[in-house]
Amino acid sequence: MVEYLVANTCLDLNRVFSSGFSNGGFMSHRLGCQMGDVFSAIGPHAGVKSYGNTFQSCNSTFPVAVMHTHGSADTTIPFNGNILTRA
Repeated sequence: MVEYLVANTCLDLNRVFSSGFSNGGFMSHRLGCQMGDVFSAIGPHAGVKSYGNTFQSCNSTFPVAVMHTHGSADTTIPFNGNILTRA
């Protein structure tokens, strides 16, 4: 998608961001980790950094700014991110 936007719009490659809610928040975390060379910042809301069934650290060599918002009373995607063992 970014390549399409670069080719067809006036996109500043130094200002590419991702934001999303819930599953979109999960996606934003993943994009920031795996495509830090493309995304300068991410702004997930109620989506934690989780890949598959385990939490993994991000080993990106590119710095990515993060503005994460999340409600501490969220029972669907808990604030601590432990969605697999929630009661």
